[in-house]
Amino acid sequence: MKLTFSNSTMDAIMHECRRTGTPVATFINRLVDAEAERIRTNMKNPIEGENNVRESRN
Repeated sequence: MKLTFSNSTMDAIMHECRRTGTPVATFINRLVDAEAERIRTNMKNPIEGENNVRESRN
């Protein structure tokens, strides 16, 4: 999978990695894991109204 970050986002990531001493790859992996968990949670507990959209597609 290829991820693309804007310059400002990459600057913020680099700043945070320097501040905390976290390797960039580790930091990005944590971001990806957190986003994947957020998506899984939203799929289990959809926002009201989204469920109706999914049902109408089937």
